[in-house]
Amino acid sequence: NNGTGFIPIATGSSLSGVMIGLGHTISELTINGNSNREIGLFAKLSSTAMVSHLGLTDLKVNATTNTSYIGGITGQNDGTIDQSYVTGRINYSGSIDASIGGLVGTSTGTVRDSYATVNLSGGTNAKRIGGLIGEQSPTGILLSSYSSSNITTAAYTISSDGGGGGLVGYSAGTIRDSYAS
Repeated sequence: NNGTGFIPIATGSSLSGVMIGLGHTISELTINGNSNREIGLFAKLSSTAMVSHLGLTDLKVNATTNTSYIGGITGQNDGTIDQSYVTGRINYSGSIDASIGGLVGTSTGTVRDSYATVNLSGGTNAKRIGGLIGEQSPTGILLSSYSSSNITTAAYTISSDGGGGGLVGYSAGTIRDSYAS
């Protein structure tokens, strides 16, 4: 599509179905997002959505302005992600506060048995940046997952609702049997 990259599935809405990858991978996907609120393979997963047994390898995401939530599988997870993974890189250079994660940008749902090995780069507005999940709400649940991602970000003044971490950038939710290396 003339170098504009992949347009996330469910842009402007949310996926409410089930995507079972059967262990397959999607390789060398490029997303150049500059006007979507949520960026990932799926823009947003609804509370009834599920993504399972899916891998993204050598993902390349370049996000600039007007993007709030950026992740490999989804920008915003309100559903369930199970036994899925992402490798590659995510770069954010936008001018609004953003939540960035290797797998999920922001999560109110469940992530389990999943991992990310992603090089994450955020500018001064990467408010919440985590190797696996950028931001996890009080209803968010993270189980038996890990990150071996690398994070590079410009200096940012951390507020009470911001942060950075190898696993999760900011969490008010539940994390069990998960780690960053």
